[in-house]
Amino acid sequence: MKLSPEESYMLSGEAGPAKQFAMNIIVSVGKALGAPCLQEITAAHVVDTLMTGTGETGPDFARALAKKGAKVAVPTTINVGNVDAKHRCLNVPTSEHDFETSREVMRIFQEMGCSPTYTCAPFQEPENQLQFGEHVAWGESSAVPYANSVFGARTNRYGHFITSAAAITGRIPFSGLHCEENRRGQIVFNVDHLPKKWLENSLFYHIFGYQVGKIAGERIPVISGFDHDISKDNLKAFGAAAATSGGISMYHIVGLTPEAPTLQDALHGEAPEEIVKIETGDLTQTYKELSINERGTPLDAICLGAPHLSVDEVGKVYEILDQIGWNLQVPLYISMSRRTLEIAERRGWAEKFNEAGVKIVVDRCVYFPGILWNDGLTIMTDSAKWAHYAPRCISAKVTVGTLADCISSGKKGHVVMENGLEEDAV
Repeated sequence: MKLSPEESYMLSGEAGPAKQFAMNIIVSVGKALGAPCLQEITAAHVVDTLMTGTGETGPDFARALAKKGAKVAVPTTINVGNVDAKHRCLNVPTSEHDFETSREVMRIFQEMGCSPTYTCAPFQEPENQLQFGEHVAWGESSAVPYANSVFGARTNRYGHFITSAAAITGRIPFSGLHCEENRRGQIVFNVDHLPKKWLENSLFYHIFGYQVGKIAGERIPVISGFDHDISKDNLKAFGAAAATSGGISMYHIVGLTPEAPTLQDALHGEAPEEIVKIETGDLTQTYKELSINERGTPLDAICLGAPHLSVDEVGKVYEILDQIGWNLQVPLYISMSRRTLEIAERRGWAEKFNEAGVKIVVDRCVYFPGILWNDGLTIMTDSAKWAHYAPRCISAKVTVGTLADCISSGKKGHVVMENGLEEDAV
């Protein structure tokens, strides 16, 4: 692997032990990938604050960085952690030791110079409005497709340790989606035969994304046939769902995403490996797989925001509750970034939420243990990602629905499905 003089300087240890430690990680990964060189990056989103499944490795790694005096070399934001450090009372089953360990790790990364965003949707933060062609090192499965596809930035789907190493060195191996030739669309999905009513339904983007991910796997899908703009929130939902059921790190939507003004542009002038026609029956079947509770099933809680809700989505929650009434029959959890919460506080939404008993969650996701009071609960959510992970992480029995249906269900205490993707609703 060819290194620049500055990169060799960091690797030699002359730039300090932290940079040497981080550069060893980057170079080792680069050699394993067969990268010819390293790529300078302009930003990073580190994922090492989320330690679910890492055991003591996560805290040990963070402490090693702190001991070496690590500081980030590029603007760096932080992914979700294991606890809601702002709302201590929400961490119901979390032991004091686990809580303090998580806070320690979060504090270490802040002291390294990372921005304390603590969000799985960094693309919603003003500081992360990436430019076309910008090389970054982002972790978090739902964030990576947005960075590559919507912004047209360049990142692979990075995991633990390497995002931190990239942030400290400002380098990443030049491989994968950093290379133009690897960004070609491979499998085409056409939606122009699907009911227009479905394409206008926010739930469609969760279910369709989940179906695309299952079929595409790690291939780059190209979506053709939309005749209208798609909101940022629906793009977020689509990419997150596709990255959950598959290994999607990038997608193209013809006429919408920046590298796909035409189908041929998305395919780099080549023929697709496969063309898939998804029928309404395929989507309703996926819908039913994610929604195991029938209409009228009593609920234990409503959980919204995976990825974290945007300011617009929080505003919609407030608006719907203001219309139908604030007296909920089951607990409602809404997850968002700290910055989104600050906006909700300024606009008076948070005060009303708190008065009504709505539980605002920051810093983490609710489908991991540590927020809900028990496993095996019956939950309704607006997110295909949440519906996928919660049964695996907390044995939840989940139904997925629109934001409006979720809140109506919370009002009535049982599953309400008025805006689904059923064939009889076409």
